[in-house]
Amino acid sequence: MAVEPVSIAAGTIVTARDVTPGTTPGTAVEITEVQTIGAISQRSAEINATPLSARAVRYIPGLKDGQTQEIAMFWQPTDPGQMLLKTVYDKRGTVEVTVKPPDMSQQIRYNLTLLGHDIATGTTDGAKMRTVNGRISSDPIFEANTNPEYDA
Repeated sequence: MAVEPVSIAAGTIVTARDVTPGTTPGTAVEITEVQTIGAISQRSAEINATPLSARAVRYIPGLKDGQTQEIAMFWQPTDPGQMLLKTVYDKRGTVEVTVKPPDMSQQIRYNLTLLGHDIATGTTDGAKMRTVNGRISSDPIFEANTNPEYDA
């Protein structure tokens, strides 16, 4: 089995589409100017299941709990992907995010329920930024990469 080399994230395409419950899923659009995207985390809560009669503590796995994620991008007010994130945030909705690295065999797709939207207007020597954060609200799906730069 061949091992893929360690790589950096340059060239990664990030797309989003509106999948808010109760609406017709939209078309995926690229979010341009993404600078950073948080970890795609999966966690199960740990539950203390110790009965009163026990002399040792017992823990069991709980339900899967979606982890928070932040996506930071250089602010482009007319970018369709960034406009979609703002629109979905305003209606307290959910987007399906797909992360497509240019040099990996898999891309990752998951739902992100948006919880926050921030605009940092910049400083004298700093860029204007848009940041959205949310809670991962589905299991990540690992599938064949459709990034046009990926060369199998």
